[in-house]
Amino acid sequence: MAVAGGSMENTATAALVFLLGHIPRVAGGAKDVVIQKANFAVLSGHLQNMHAVFEEIAGHTIDDDSETREALQKLQAEIIMAQKLVDECVRKSKFFLLLKCRQYAKRLEITTREIGRCLSLLLDSGIEMFPAEREQIRAIENQMQTVEFHAGELEASICDKLEKALTERRDDIELVNSLLEEIAQVCGIPAESSSLTTELASFRMEKEEVLKKKDMADGAYLEQVIAFLSRGDAANSAGQVQREYLLKRSSICDGMISVLPPLQAFLCPITGEIMQDPVSLETGQTYERSAIEEWFGCGNLTCPVTGAAVMKDGNVSLQPNRALKDSIHEWRDHNYVITIRSARVLLESKNVEQQAKALRGLHQACMERASNRCWVNAEGVLPACSDVLKSENKGLRIVALQALLTIVKDHDKNKVGSMCT
Repeated sequence: MAVAGGSMENTATAALVFLLGHIPRVAGGAKDVVIQKANFAVLSGHLQNMHAVFEEIAGHTIDDDSETREALQKLQAEIIMAQKLVDECVRKSKFFLLLKCRQYAKRLEITTREIGRCLSLLLDSGIEMFPAEREQIRAIENQMQTVEFHAGELEASICDKLEKALTERRDDIELVNSLLEEIAQVCGIPAESSSLTTELASFRMEKEEVLKKKDMADGAYLEQVIAFLSRGDAANSAGQVQREYLLKRSSICDGMISVLPPLQAFLCPITGEIMQDPVSLETGQTYERSAIEEWFGCGNLTCPVTGAAVMKDGNVSLQPNRALKDSIHEWRDHNYVITIRSARVLLESKNVEQQAKALRGLHQACMERASNRCWVNAEGVLPACSDVLKSENKGLRIVALQALLTIVKDHDKNKVGSMCT
């Protein structure tokens, strides 16, 4: 690199040397960002192209005129800001970054455009460039100054679902589990307990940092999200789930072997199915949320049962029925415990019909809720399931295999337990 006047104190040269050393670091680090991966890849590409041209420019004599010096120093400052943003997005909790995906997309857009603006200043300075180099810088500058970054479609969808769930005060396990699976996919982590609990712990630390900055509103919102996600099956350790099972098991009489039928109040008047997310109208009638929303979506203005008008100014009040929801949850838990506890007795009966009934019950329970796989493990019923594979009855062996595959799905302890028999 030639320095005008032969002085190594040329600050323009020093800034260019800094850029040649740091631009590759920022470009490389941007590739390691998981959330906003596509957007950071765009930044990385621009920086790599910029670095290639700067290496050519470094072969020219660099004058330390005020315009060149100012342009390079401003670019140096923006590269430092970009480095901080990249480091932040690599270091911070993936859950936190996902929740703030729109804000980070905006920050990245501003940073990228500022770098482009600095390149424009450099083009207007007296720095020596060949025409081809100037043309390349101009192209990069144009692309960076007009860039638009948005949160990924799946990232934004997850944030919207979380916002809606919290606004509507929904906390049904099925919704939480579904969102946890989507979050794990976006964050590039396994949808299993150890990984999710680690990420939630990191998320909690981010919340504490927010509270330290006295942003109480944001801290409270983050706490709501953490509490919501912590309800998920995969967000709890196997030990926690097993302790919950044993506690519920101890509250049910040993002689009880039959599941309880659902109460009439558990059934949605529209679908006739057991409700997952019951909501009440001002008439006092309760419905499954999706069913009543579809009812009103079809243009109906009245309560399906009473016929009373409930639509006002195009809106209707749907209040979550938490008491009923908790009752349905307790009823489900009770029946799951009965199904799992009685399975061992039925499997050891050597009666093919009873064994098949037990296996189908276990299969269905584990299909309906992932935490039931931990409950099956806590009951110690796996060896009895595996023994059925030795049956001479081919049909029974098939039923047993189907049940075992469901029980051990995404559950390492159950896989070990089934192999050790």
